[in-house]
Amino acid sequence: ISIGYPTLEQEMDVLERYSGVVKPMATIEPVCAAEDIIALQQMVQQVYCSPEVRLYVANIVAATRQEPALQLGASTRAAIALIHGAQACALLAGRDYIIPEDVQHMALPILAHRLVLSPEARMKGISAQSIVQRVLKNVAIPVKL
Repeated sequence: ISIGYPTLEQEMDVLERYSGVVKPMATIEPVCAAEDIIALQQMVQQVYCSPEVRLYVANIVAATRQEPALQLGASTRAAIALIHGAQACALLAGRDYIIPEDVQHMALPILAHRLVLSPEARMKGISAQSIVQRVLKNVAIPVKL
């Protein structure tokens, strides 16, 4: 996820906080224990991914590899990460199964930074985000889950 640069006011606020006596990092308290994180990770692994959704993810990744604006498309590891992200998205939505919208919701943050633009695409100002959006628009969404 790209958050960009802070505004001048935001940067001044950060500089003020970090140049004082009280250091912000020293005041941070945990919101959960390591065991909680492990339990959540195990819950995510239990979220069902149908063969149709797996095919949808594979088609999305394959489409990035055919994209002329890319020098390097998404890898199999990117596809695995996309399924894991979709599983977490489904869990947070209260479901124990993935729907295509979970994949679509996670595709941009998971895939965009993994793509390598061609030099021509960079010169034209094309972004990896716009390519992921185009791929999502062109890959058929599964109807049957």
